[in-house]
Amino acid sequence: MGALTPRVWLLDLQGNLLCDWRELAAMCRQLPRLSQLRINGNRMHMPTLYRPSLALPPSGGAFRRLKVMVLNSCGITSWKQVALLEKGLPVVEQLSLAYNDLSDLEPSLLHLESLRGEADTI
Repeated sequence: MGALTPRVWLLDLQGNLLCDWRELAAMCRQLPRLSQLRINGNRMHMPTLYRPSLALPPSGGAFRRLKVMVLNSCGITSWKQVALLEKGLPVVEQLSLAYNDLSDLEPSLLHLESLRGEADTI
């Protein structure tokens, strides 16, 4: 995919049948210029996020260059899930989590220093 689309910087996969973080990571790894990812409306299966094959560490992860990630209505239910995901988002500036059932409001779990917001607050 990367050889056919070397200049792709935005990938919009809203409303598809994606559910596996490994499959999404495999696609993203093939797009070296990818800086924006939108996967709204895909019910991402959170246990697939925990697998070592996803390569979430910032140095070599599939999402290491993303500056914008939109995860609205993706079935995310816990700040712990967001905290795990943020480990693979070292340069993210915008993270959208609208319309998820985040029940355990624990933003102290997050270390998203690169996020931009009003008055530099999260």
